[in-house]
Amino acid sequence: MDNKATPQQLQAIHAVLHAQGLLHQKANIISGLTLGRTESSKELTYAEASFLLADLNKHNVKKDDGLKMRNKITAMAHEMGWIGTKQVVGPGGAIKTVKDYSNLDAWMQQRSYLHKNYLIIPTPNYLN
Repeated sequence: MDNKATPQQLQAIHAVLHAQGLLHQKANIISGLTLGRTESSKELTYAEASFLLADLNKHNVKKDDGLKMRNKITAMAHEMGWIGTKQVVGPGGAIKTVKDYSNLDAWMQQRSYLHKNYLIIPTPNYLN
């Protein structure tokens, strides 16, 4: 028997992530779940996909009102060149380029109403 996640599981994962407003964090969620083995849902095992679905449904993180505004702020910051890139070492020593939101986060802490961190988003345990 093939140990890969079923197409139905993959479809359900994407649907739940979309419904909870976490689709943009899919790669990070999967990487955290697989301890860096993969960022692709297609490479999940049946057991990993089952655990992820159960965990996402258990947390049932709802899409908050602030997410729409954070997405608008992110788009504007990207257009202004505030979001850079940085090199990180991934599993197996592979160098990977990821987005760097530190400039935007610093600006939000200094200038935004209530001086909140930009990057605070409720996330499941395996992202911490």
